[in-house]
Amino acid sequence: MRKLLQGVIDFHARIRPNVKDTFARLALGQAPDALFIACSDSRVAANVFASTDPCDLFVVRNVANLIPPLGLCCVAAVLREAGFPVEIIDAPVLGLTTELVLDELTDRPPALVGLGATILSIANAFETVRAIKRAFPNLPVVIGGRRVLRPTNQAD
Repeated sequence: MRKLLQGVIDFHARIRPNVKDTFARLALGQAPDALFIACSDSRVAANVFASTDPCDLFVVRNVANLIPPLGLCCVAAVLREAGFPVEIIDAPVLGLTTELVLDELTDRPPALVGLGATILSIANAFETVRAIKRAFPNLPVVIGGRRVLRPTNQAD
């Protein structure tokens, strides 16, 4: 606890005067470059690992398996809170084929596409990613979900 308190005192005495204008600007709002989802483990210092400045990363930490995994709407809420525009297209619920998903992406070009998948839907997700990458080669695509990959002892 002493180290923590001394760190706060040192920050106010030595560092804060040099970054006062930066923190005043950051108080007006945030616009991070990336969302960094990390374990709440104290050894994981996201800003140190990524060599970033304040407001470069929006860091979300969760406790290993002690809380439910982040679902699509939870991730969307975190991204929206971090200042990223979010739109969810639930293709299976809307009955959209891959071609119709590509049409949606053409009509409303995103900065990034995220797909949810499970062990049962990962093959379809990869097919969708391949189609997206053929149509939009420079568009980043992320796949995530609970237990996305098949067990390693399963035959190909």
